[in-house]
Amino acid sequence: AEKRRIETIFTSMSEGLLTITADGRITHVNEALISLLYHEAIDPDELIGQFAHDIIQLKSGSLDEFIQTVMAAGDEYPQWATDLQPAQGEVVPVLISGAPIEDEEGRVNEMIFVFSDLRQIREVERMRDDFFHGVIHELRTPLATILMYARLLREGKAQDKEKTDRFLGVIERESDRLQKMVRQMLELVKMESSEFRHSLEPVYLNPLFDEMLPPLADRATDKGLTFRQRVQQNLSPVSGAAETYYLIFKNLIDNAIKFTLAGSVRVHVWQEDDSIFVKIQDEGIGIPQQALPNLFGRFFRAQTAVERGIAGTGLGLYMVKEAVEHYNGAITVDSEPGKGATFTVQLPIVKE
Repeated sequence: AEKRRIETIFTSMSEGLLTITADGRITHVNEALISLLYHEAIDPDELIGQFAHDIIQLKSGSLDEFIQTVMAAGDEYPQWATDLQPAQGEVVPVLISGAPIEDEEGRVNEMIFVFSDLRQIREVERMRDDFFHGVIHELRTPLATILMYARLLREGKAQDKEKTDRFLGVIERESDRLQKMVRQMLELVKMESSEFRHSLEPVYLNPLFDEMLPPLADRATDKGLTFRQRVQQNLSPVSGAAETYYLIFKNLIDNAIKFTLAGSVRVHVWQEDDSIFVKIQDEGIGIPQQALPNLFGRFFRAQTAVERGIAGTGLGLYMVKEAVEHYNGAITVDSEPGKGATFTVQLPIVKE
């Protein structure tokens, strides 16, 4: 019974497990390790009795040397970060932990090794590094602009009121951009916290749109755009947090106004069956087809926006998608360059 229990534990672990004799022959290997080594199914019994260094190929370093380190480790448990070279495919970063297994007389007859797949950890690290590099890049530009114009003012380069007002306008605009970025990053931190994950309450969208749409309509009109809105009355509530929904829809409508140089922006909100739909449609510059798959990524900005010098952080749509999906909703986009874009958000209603 004890042997069967150990066998069950060995087989069910998600980490790769290997036991070998003192001279390096395999005595046990689980399916998780086989899946790291081979793309096709291999019977573990086929590997029993073979030398570990013949089966486990490494991109660099010596498995035999690590085995000797484990044998001499005593009560310590050495670890080694290295790369497995599977029979086919790309290398797999792993952390190998080893421990000697002593008999009743204290002799090392076997050793056990645990292989932890580091691919997911490495991907998280890469995303973290990309995120911080993006933050540094996005902060550097407005800070440098603010610093430059502040120095020009201090050095007396603005010799008349018109030039002073222009310099101060640049500083104000770039400060607003920084403030927006900081606000978005704080919102990101909040979205990834347990407080956000559990902040679910019924939210009625009608009063939210009543508050949000008038100033956005004014901004569109000031830009020379036509702003049309059609919001169904008495919408059923959705689940979430009102301030997050405000951020979602204001971000989408803000973008529609920002990326539309002439023409119209339309907002349509309606209920159908058990869902509420919010469609934001513009006649702006549009999005290239090749950009659509990456549109909701952190710090991603379509080349059309970059080329036209349209400011942005590349965080807004990422936050929108994360929040919508957290509330069990969905967001889609349909666009062609020069023909505008249509974003549609679908949210499940709270059944009373």
